[in-house]
Amino acid sequence: MKSENNTGVDTKNDATYHSRSGPMHIDDRRYEDFPGKLFVESCWNRGHGNNPDFNGAARDGCGFYQFNNFEGIRDSTASAFLAPAMKRPNLFVRTYSAATKINFDGDRASGVNFVRVNPLPPLYNTNAEMQTAIAKKEVIVAAGAIHSPKLLLLSGIGPADELKQVNIPVKKDLPGVGKNLHDHSMTWVEWFFDDVFYPSAYTISKHLDAYAWNRNGIFAWSGLGGGGFIKTKPEMDRPDVQFTCFPKDLQSEIDQDTVAVNTTRKAAMVVTITLDTPKTKGYVSLASDDYKADPILGDTLEQQFRAGTNHPDDMASLVAGINALRNIKNTPPMSTRVGAEMNPGSQVNSTADVEDWIRKNIKRTDHWVGSCKMGNDADPMAVVDERLRVRGLKGLRVVDGSIMPQINHGNTHATCIMIGEAGAKFIKEDNNT
Repeated sequence: MKSENNTGVDTKNDATYHSRSGPMHIDDRRYEDFPGKLFVESCWNRGHGNNPDFNGAARDGCGFYQFNNFEGIRDSTASAFLAPAMKRPNLFVRTYSAATKINFDGDRASGVNFVRVNPLPPLYNTNAEMQTAIAKKEVIVAAGAIHSPKLLLLSGIGPADELKQVNIPVKKDLPGVGKNLHDHSMTWVEWFFDDVFYPSAYTISKHLDAYAWNRNGIFAWSGLGGGGFIKTKPEMDRPDVQFTCFPKDLQSEIDQDTVAVNTTRKAAMVVTITLDTPKTKGYVSLASDDYKADPILGDTLEQQFRAGTNHPDDMASLVAGINALRNIKNTPPMSTRVGAEMNPGSQVNSTADVEDWIRKNIKRTDHWVGSCKMGNDADPMAVVDERLRVRGLKGLRVVDGSIMPQINHGNTHATCIMIGEAGAKFIKEDNNT
């Protein structure tokens, strides 16, 4: 990915898989968290391989995550891409605004209607003035996997029968708009530590000094550390679940070597099990033709798990993930430092009980993708083509995570930046700029 500037160590410097010249800074962890170290070492001792680079030659195995971090400060697409471009004469950023409809001149997108919105709820003003931005060449939709399809639907682009139900004139019948919505949903396991930790003024000041002088220590830490990707069945060709470890609270981090004797509050750790290859799919649709109305999210993985209509493979992966975590916990060093299981709890033991717990406790990760998926002419549900152009229309592209036919393994952040890279390249090429 050309946008990457990876300053990490070991194989992360391998130019085969990483760039070191882009605007987006990536770095190794700047603090060795206690639960993460325990967890990863137990994973290795359990037989899960040591993977020093989850974005390298292989995804399988356990290790430590990298972060969007530049000298101890969180990096973002805003700081890496937008801030340096703010002085360009051809860029104007309109904040606190929401697009309400794409306008057309024939079958070519000609502009976008928008209104000013509030920074805090309620988002929309009832008497907001409708404004219009004119497009000289193209309209680029990049509102994410929930609001990109919403905008297309409000503009008459989507399943014709659904548009007619909410009294929106059909501009282009594209049955795939809003369909194929999916996410990396997750559940978790929590444990108490056998030791009881407490923060002290000394250790807090120690970490403040480390951050002030070297941009290291707990204040340069994202709160996450160890994790990994495993196959819950050996015959799988790729991992189906992801683990992420973090402390339940900072008591386990601030002073991990000091045992308190006059407190009953115990520190704890959490490991999430994220479904890496979800097969359960949902949809985005309109509640009405009013742009102020929230879109409907239907048949999401959370909803289907609770209703018992999810794909059976998704449940099997999460159950196997919980079982794998319990085996890891019973492996040193976790077995000697980590105590009772808080959730799901030792009473949740049978497969049926674990499934029931997952149904009640499944959570979304907000890695929404898929609702304006890319595909070729043979796919009736494809919304955009291989150059991210909305099929059957001119001067209109979707450039965000909604174009993914299937969610990627691991977090979607880097993949969405790559989609942005490709979209920028296509726009320049197709407009001879």
